[in-house]
Amino acid sequence: MGERIRHIIHILSKSAFTLGLIVLIPLAACNEELDDEVAVLSERVLLVGSDNVRLAGRILATKSLALDDHGFEISTDENFSNPVVITLGEATTNGGFLGEVTGLPANTDLYWRSYMIYNGETIFGDPKTVATKFASLNEFYPAIVQEADFVTIRGANFPTELEVFFGDQAAEILKQSDFEIRVRVPAPTTAFQVPLSVVTADQTLVFNNNFEYVIGSWINIGPYPEARKLKTSVAVVSDNEVAFGLGLIPNFWYADISGTGWSSLAYPDDTPRGAFSAGPYFGGGSTADPLFPGAFPEVSQRFWQFDNGALIELASTPFQIFDAGAVKSGDYIYVFGGTKVNVQPNEEVYRYSILNDTWEFVTDLPDIEISGKNPTFSNGSFIYIIDLSGRLWQLETNTTTWQIVGQHPEGAFDFGNAISVNGGAYVCFADGRRTLYFYDIASNTWTSKINPPLTRETRAYAIWENGDEIYFLLNSATQQNNGIDVWAFDPDDF
Repeated sequence: MGERIRHIIHILSKSAFTLGLIVLIPLAACNEELDDEVAVLSERVLLVGSDNVRLAGRILATKSLALDDHGFEISTDENFSNPVVITLGEATTNGGFLGEVTGLPANTDLYWRSYMIYNGETIFGDPKTVATKFASLNEFYPAIVQEADFVTIRGANFPTELEVFFGDQAAEILKQSDFEIRVRVPAPTTAFQVPLSVVTADQTLVFNNNFEYVIGSWINIGPYPEARKLKTSVAVVSDNEVAFGLGLIPNFWYADISGTGWSSLAYPDDTPRGAFSAGPYFGGGSTADPLFPGAFPEVSQRFWQFDNGALIELASTPFQIFDAGAVKSGDYIYVFGGTKVNVQPNEEVYRYSILNDTWEFVTDLPDIEISGKNPTFSNGSFIYIIDLSGRLWQLETNTTTWQIVGQHPEGAFDFGNAISVNGGAYVCFADGRRTLYFYDIASNTWTSKINPPLTRETRAYAIWENGDEIYFLLNSATQQNNGIDVWAFDPDDF
């Protein structure tokens, strides 16, 4: 510790300096009478960290002076046998001065004193004590992000020299202070949940909770045959096949569950727009748009099941609704919201019994407007709907009671889609955004997933399961205008 450390810290004149820099604060000269012509005081400790201290001293003089040097000494022993010297250089005025040193050992008792060199003689202030601290951790956020995103670590007494590790991977430190560190997340290696640690010369600090990588991977399976505006089309999914069409397409196109081998399937009536669908069932919709002012079009009451490349007509609906929401729950298809032929919102909930081929009224919606653009999913006897403000509503189908149980992380939600999987649901692409989340029902938590590799906004026109993967019909990454592609998402790959 005998090495002299020169810190560039100015002795300030009469002007005041504030904010942001380690600076000297001008202090008025003392008016007390002195036995000697000059003296130096060890005033106080201004700041203590795990590896640094900031000290204040004062020069007292009864006349003009020319100091060869002044500053502080700091040592691990009271005799200052091998001190670190903070040298601040020459001085010609009396008053206060500050000095700071880094690189000290953490959690250590130290001795310090001020000094000055006047007329070739070294004069010391009274020795005092100071103890460095241990660094500590408070929190890090966000707790779940993708590689190359940013994480902020907050704590106290961070030293100047440190490293941050995600598991065994060192992170790039972008910015740090004694209480905050901002890093870029490194690539994962063998696990997606890893400990987050801060390593200093004296300590290894590890958070109690692990950091979690946003995981998942996307594969483009291939194009859907049509390239038109498809937001009024409808998707139906059976155990082995998926079909998508109607709206501005006069027919369906269907493929096996892997989204390949598309074939045309005629629809035996005028083509409806804005039909509802759930699983392999669909119905309703209109040949015109009832949202057009003054329009009162006929809305279809025909109801269908898609099975093995064919359409099977079932019991007609007791309602005429355009752009309704629908979801399968147990042996029932629930239909709700949308727009009636009088261009008023539908506030009723109906359900279709798959076993009995019958329809019945269930209950009314709460005070919300719902359409086929709102994500819906089910779990057991519960149905979940995300409204336009992003609130997550739950309907208990046995008691027909409604309650708000959560909020989508991105707030306002429209033109989204969802699918029930493993005690939760994948909810995606609100308002065309490229964000995908998994909602865990038991913990009422949202976890973001890897976004699709698209450079423009997208919609999930269809979503279905195929083994352990989730399949989507999304905007094409290569086709221009209105082209869409089949995409496979593996939620556990990283």
